[in-house]
Amino acid sequence: MDELLYWVWLSRVFSYGSEKPRKLIEYFRSPKNIFELKEDELEKLSFLKPSDRKALRRTSLERAEEIVKRCRELGIQILPYGFDGYPKRLTHIYAPPMVLYIKGDLSGLDEEVGITVVGTRKASEYGKRLTGNLCYELSRAGVVIISGCAEGI
Repeated sequence: MDELLYWVWLSRVFSYGSEKPRKLIEYFRSPKNIFELKEDELEKLSFLKPSDRKALRRTSLERAEEIVKRCRELGIQILPYGFDGYPKRLTHIYAPPMVLYIKGDLSGLDEEVGITVVGTRKASEYGKRLTGNLCYELSRAGVVIISGCAEGI
């Protein structure tokens, strides 16, 4: 089975901002190895709560397969953590994403000025318009705009 499926699977197990996926990868080296762990092996990992072990068991590969298939149809590259091309600056943050979904070219990203836009989920039309204009002007000036594609701003 495609190793990429296991990376997408792992990215869906824990909530964003969790350090647990990286800890698991550092210890077991691949998400497939994590997927194949037995319950007694998981219980030995002191940083995993019972709810984490449950999440590892209930998160299926089927949804990961759908995501990979849809990304291929749309020409979206899926780049796993630690692979060639994964931005070095992301490897230094507390809880780096296990996969990046990329449409476009990331080459040179580590050398570019970047800004992440974070805002409310229920943004006003004025807030959306202002943020859009600001991001547009910043991108025209050469700044990389980084988005988590969340709802709102």
